[in-house]
Amino acid sequence: MPRTALKLRGYKGANPFHEGQAKAFTDRKLIEEFFPTSTFWSRFNEQHEILIGTRGSGKTAILKMLSYSWLRRLEHERASVIQKEKNFIGFYIPLHLEFIASLPGQGCPDEQRLQYFQFAFNCAAIKALLREIGALLVDCYPDPQRRLNAESQVLGHLCELWFPGEKCELNAVSDLQWKIECLYHTQLF
Repeated sequence: MPRTALKLRGYKGANPFHEGQAKAFTDRKLIEEFFPTSTFWSRFNEQHEILIGTRGSGKTAILKMLSYSWLRRLEHERASVIQKEKNFIGFYIPLHLEFIASLPGQGCPDEQRLQYFQFAFNCAAIKALLREIGALLVDCYPDPQRRLNAESQVLGHLCELWFPGEKCELNAVSDLQWKIECLYHTQLF
């Protein structure tokens, strides 16, 4: 094997392509550089879909742009129609290798690792859902007073579901996101 290949095989440094991956893009850069194709628009349906592609082929960009909070910022006629009708509300749950690697691991029994993964995944899913709920509240209630009332009602329902029997005095979706983040970081497995 050539020396260069041996160096690459054992490389432990930072990913040199990190800046070219959608997970590292700023919101603005993703919106500016995203070009929706007919394949992208065909994802807005009621079917289950599997998105397969090699590293760097655009899977993360597509998944992010399918979520309501990203799609609403795309200046495109079809995006505007989807946003207005609100028939498709997607949300993106980031589960990158760093997330998986941060889970407790090797010394734990499989059942405990599985429980923690489920807990961590649920926290990530809830945070992603709350991001979309926040965007929907802004779009559905342009009047700030009506939005605050709607947000309060939504928070009340979510607190009942996720924290039954607990007095939950939250004023904004961001407060609930913070509560979930604190729960995630203080949970011991």
